[in-house]
Amino acid sequence: MLPWSRADRFRLVFAAALVAAALAGPGARTPLAAQEQLTEAVLLSGPTAVRGIPVYAPNRIPAYEGVYSYGSARGQETGEEAAAERILKVLYTRQELLVPETWVSRRCGARRLYQVPDYETFVLCYFDERGFFLFFFFPELQEPAYWCGFTDPFIERFLFLLNFVRSETNVPFPAILQVEQ
Repeated sequence: MLPWSRADRFRLVFAAALVAAALAGPGARTPLAAQEQLTEAVLLSGPTAVRGIPVYAPNRIPAYEGVYSYGSARGQETGEEAAAERILKVLYTRQELLVPETWVSRRCGARRLYQVPDYETFVLCYFDERGFFLFFFFPELQEPAYWCGFTDPFIERFLFLLNFVRSETNVPFPAILQVEQ
């Protein structure tokens, strides 16, 4: 039995909780409702074997294509937000490709991607040291505000899933991806 009374123990625990809360300060995690809205990107089709990567001259480069629906915030699907849904295309290839000098280097977190200039829509290319490329085809003509919000979690999840793949023909496109808007 502790030498303190029940009231003393309560005060001690309460004081410790207050100190812990004060030390956590404003940098502590906020409830999900106060954080940015999450959006889902859902794999509609793929991975499908295709031939040709459109940003290069006419070619028959083997690749895998995934088509994603990216749009309305989870749990807030109104008619207006459903209309904002976008269709994005992702291509994956293990072919050795050159990144032309005209492609502009872009940073997204710790990752470097390349923006493909003068293409009909906004396109980014990611080269991984493991020897593969990912191409992100956005539906917008100009740089969309969400480009990094989609590509960074996509690449992170893709790399995680790639650890479980035994064959190069099994492409680990994430089925559902939670993305901050």
